[in-house]
Amino acid sequence: MLAGTADGFDVKIIGSNVYLTAGVGSLSCVNPLSPSYGCYRMQVRKASGPLTYHGFNSSILNSSSIYTNPHEYSKFVTTGSSNIDYVGHFFNNVSTGSTLPNPIISANFYQLSLGSSASFSFSSTDSFASPNPAKSAQALNVNFEVIKRHLNLCARDAPYANNNSIYCLASSERYCAVEGYGAGGLLVGWSGEAAVVTCIKSNNATKVNSLLSTMTAINASCTASTLRDGPCASAINSYCRSTGHEGGFGPIEAAGSNLVITCLNSTVSHIEQTTFTALSAVQPSCSSAWTLSGSCMAAAHQLCQNISSSYLSSFGITDYAGNAAAVGCIKKNISG
Repeated sequence: MLAGTADGFDVKIIGSNVYLTAGVGSLSCVNPLSPSYGCYRMQVRKASGPLTYHGFNSSILNSSSIYTNPHEYSKFVTTGSSNIDYVGHFFNNVSTGSTLPNPIISANFYQLSLGSSASFSFSSTDSFASPNPAKSAQALNVNFEVIKRHLNLCARDAPYANNNSIYCLASSERYCAVEGYGAGGLLVGWSGEAAVVTCIKSNNATKVNSLLSTMTAINASCTASTLRDGPCASAINSYCRSTGHEGGFGPIEAAGSNLVITCLNSTVSHIEQTTFTALSAVQPSCSSAWTLSGSCMAAAHQLCQNISSSYLSSFGITDYAGNAAAVGCIKKNISG
């Protein structure tokens, strides 16, 4: 798990050590209800003193009796027995496609026991299992507070601000990576604080390191000022198809002339032929003037779902000429 959230709740002196209860999680973990694997799961940590620098970082209690679903406000309680008890508020997990390891407990307030401190054992590393999504792709309901954790330049008021802005694409891709989707992700819809991010696993898709010059050689209009526009979308999709994939999108990251794109195979994606008439019927602001605008991303996402119940989402308009357009659709319920 990537380092991120560590929210301490209570401390207790046991013998010569100080014990801490905490809720921990990845960078995507804002609160116990965040859509993030292992978010605010409980940990008990030990330190030789309460003010030691990073004192609680290297001694984590190993216990098969600590529940893995989100929780908060775990407090030590004195019972008169030799066992160490605590009270806490547990929540149902907000799934991002991976199954939490056992044990899991129903949402409620509880008083629970950690057992006797004499039997405690500690590790210097966090052994919590990494996320492993069951499906190749998922459309996740998130919010901008979570997305911006990964790149603060992603602006809620204008996620796709212009045709070379990839901040929200990059932050979405980084969020997906933390959740176990190694091939990328993209923001496909939003309203106020709420957003929809489609994440893609690496079993049926591939992140590719490429160059802007490679894309410009395919489509001369693909330049640094059109990274998020039709010419570069067409070039990236054509490049992916030339390597045996069904299609592709991006860039999901860019630094100077270096690009990272995502290529998807036919198991998880399909190119559908449509029109701007059909796209604008879903989102009136979608037009050929800017094919990767927020309106067109949302239109493509909704249109794929309308075309077939087998489609989960879209990676956008990949090509167009006049009123004709090609849309990359992402399939759902493909095992990961």
